[in-house]
Order: sequence, then C-alpha cells, then structure tokens
Amino acid sequence: GSVDPDILDVNLADGDILLLCSDGLTGPVKEPELLALLSDNSDLKKTASRLINTANDNGGPDNITVVLARASAANCAETVDSYESAIRKCGALNSLTENQFLVLSLYLDTVIVPEGDEINTLRGLYILLDGSVSSFGHEIAAGQCFGLKDFCMLHDTDAEMANSPELTDNTGTKSAIAKSDAVLALLRPAAFLSLKTRRPSLAVPIMQGLLQEMAKGYEGP
Repeated sequence: GSVDPDILDVNLADGDILLLCSDGLTGPVKEPELLALLSDNSDLKKTASRLINTANDNGGPDNITVVLARASAANCAETVDSYESAIRKCGALNSLTENQFLVLSLYLDTVIVPEGDEINTLRGLYILLDGSVSSFGHEIAAGQCFGLKDFCMLHDTDAEMANSPELTDNTGTKSAIAKSDAVLALLRPAAFLSLKTRRPSLAVPIMQGLLQEMAKGYEGP
C-alpha cells in the first residue's frame, strides 16, 4: 500500500561504476568475485553478461537482474576520497562501522559556504570536509566537527520545534566564519530526530561520540 524508500546521496568519482542488481546475483556471487568481475569494465554490456553467467554457473537459484552504469562529469577521485576521509576522521563518529557510515549519509546534507560568510551553529552539527573555518577564534581542521553544544541542546526537542524557522533558517547565533570557500557535512536536528526514531541503534553511538567530544572541551577538578 505504501513505500518508504531510503534515498542515499553518494559522492561519485568520474568513471565510477554503479551496480544495481537483485539478490539473484549477490546470493550466488560473493563480493570478492563481484569485484574481480567488475574490474574489467571497458564494455559494460559484456561485464553484465559475465556477472549473470557467473551467477548461473554458481547455481542460479533465483531471477538475476543486473544494471551497470558509469559515472561521467563527476568529481575527481581525490576529492571524493578526501571528503569520505574527513567524515571518517571525525572524533564523534569514529566508533561507527562501515555500514553505519553508509546509513548516516542518508541524514547528512552537504553545504558549501563562500569565503567570509558566517555559519549558524544553530542549524545543526557541522563537519568540515574541505576549506578553512574559524570558530570562536580557533581554526577547524578537516574532519573536525563544531556546533556540538548547540546541537546537543537542540537534538532532544520535539519534531515541531526542530523544524521551526528558528532552528532551520539563518537566524540565531553565528559563531563560525569560513576563512576560505568551505565544504561541510551538516546533520540537522530534524534529521537526527528522524534517525533516532527509525534507527536508534545508530543514534546511540553517535550521541555517545558527541558527548565524548564535548567532554574534551572541559577540564575536570
């Protein structure tokens, strides 16, 4: 009667290959063999045929559907790798598994802030992917997050408040400045509320990591 799809934004590099398939392929053909077959991709039609033939050779217990596509006019591989590396370096997220990182990307927005613009930390939790940002006079390095205190205060509000103009527009306290054109990942309070509801097992380690990062800013007695 209804479908609730996961819509996933993935940074693709120029020349990347996308494989869309049914479990008729991924059941009998395991990941190492898939990667080996996909390495020869000069002719995608022939590669798709090899994948289907291999699934049949391995038993072919189910219908086999395969679609291959090649990305063009996308980012260079170095840029994609640097963005992914920056998110994985974030101290608040370093306990997440590979699959959890993939799911988290469902809830992150990519924001580009021009040089000289202020960044409103009330909009959510930011992770610097590229560029230079100063927050309260401190330089933010790629992979570092900021807006922690505001985010932890806001994340526990109800959905109505999290979607209110006061938390999503450019009003409120601005405490960071882009020293150069900056690329940031943004986890909005409303997105985190949705994550907590739909995927609580992912929300828990994120909150633990955020609180640990906040604790680093305070000195004990």
